[in-house]
Amino acid sequence: MRTLSLLHYRKHTSAVLTLLMLGVLALAGCDGSVDANDTSVTYRGRVTTESQTSNSLHRLQQTAEVVADAEVRAYLITDDGTSVETGAVSTTDASGTYSLTLDQEASFVLLTASKGSFSSQVVAYRQSSDGDIVDVAPMTAETDAEAEVYLEARKQASTDDDAEGAVTLADVALYVDASVAADLAANSTTAAEIAAALRAGREAEEAYADEAAEDEGTTGDAPSKDRREAARAAYAVLQARLAAATTAEAATDAYLEFEEAMIALYDESRTNLAIQAQARQTGRVAMERETASLSADTRFALEQEAALEAAVTTAMAIEDAFEASGAGSARLTALANARAALLTDLRAATSFDALAEAQAAYESAVESELAAELNVSVSLLNTARSAASTARTSLQAALSTAVTAQAIAQAHLSYFAAATSAIASSLEASSNASLGAEVLVLLTLQ
Repeated sequence: MRTLSLLHYRKHTSAVLTLLMLGVLALAGCDGSVDANDTSVTYRGRVTTESQTSNSLHRLQQTAEVVADAEVRAYLITDDGTSVETGAVSTTDASGTYSLTLDQEASFVLLTASKGSFSSQVVAYRQSSDGDIVDVAPMTAETDAEAEVYLEARKQASTDDDAEGAVTLADVALYVDASVAADLAANSTTAAEIAAALRAGREAEEAYADEAAEDEGTTGDAPSKDRREAARAAYAVLQARLAAATTAEAATDAYLEFEEAMIALYDESRTNLAIQAQARQTGRVAMERETASLSADTRFALEQEAALEAAVTTAMAIEDAFEASGAGSARLTALANARAALLTDLRAATSFDALAEAQAAYESAVESELAAELNVSVSLLNTARSAASTARTSLQAALSTAVTAQAIAQAHLSYFAAATSAIASSLEASSNASLGAEVLVLLTLQ
């Protein structure tokens, strides 16, 4: 992901969100439901033998062979994740491309391809602004896995008022990479297990954001609604750009923009960066509780992506706190550099130890800048952090009995409040105890 300064981040994500929300306003069934009517829609795409759309660094590997003469079929996806055949059929040409027309509109359509022992699939997403033509991302082994996980997530969310539930198609695309797809193909893990882990994380994250926003008395839609709608729009942009990409660089840029958009899903006017960071950390903890049964590679892929999401949001919240307290440009630049190093190290990590080492290096850099800003020693900051140990013990006790997203969120809300108070008390002799507490509490669960 490109490194953004805090000012650039705000300008960039504001522009991204504006474009995404314009798309949201034009959604056909923005809750992910089927909207059938008499309008015909044509889906165009390409079938390949590629094993991945992106790797862990989200780089497109365009070395695939195309699949000619494959039969492509379209299925509607119902609210409970069931796929219903439409009867629409097409065949790929010599370049692996297909064009298939449905005599009805739907927000989500499952497209499958088969030829002999080969099969693949992709979920196409349509906004009303797409008109009567939808250009779909190329089918790969990765999109095949994404479709499988997405359908399971929809089944698990069938009781949610929103047909998609907390796990949107965008979330699945973000987390399911080639290693996850390989494990699914090898039956080393199941789509249901992956969907459950993603759902646990997103539901806890949204529950925290919604509850925190309510506690602050913010008005308007719940943060969870903002997140889901912006995620759908982000995926629509990604889908269009992947369909149009003719080079690896173009596809890479599409993924970079997609990841940036996925991090900036919340409306900052209703959900400040500190709450977003705490919500992401809560979601990461909740997801990790569900990954123990997954295969080693899938577990690492999911937890690495969750670490990246939480890390960048936390880093931006920390920089925001420094900037709000009047920190100078040199301090903010140092923090931005530490964030860039953190993201580089997290992306390069191939083990859980490497993830922990990357986080430890970042925390050390932040503590150094915080000590200088508050004119205190790093050892005093470490003492202040340890003051949150009682709150952490209480958090672990609460989590041991928490079985719902709301319970996990409430446990974290209580933790952050208690930890912030304890750290602030330890720093009361400092010139800016509130800054110290706000920054250090964000580091305690990373």
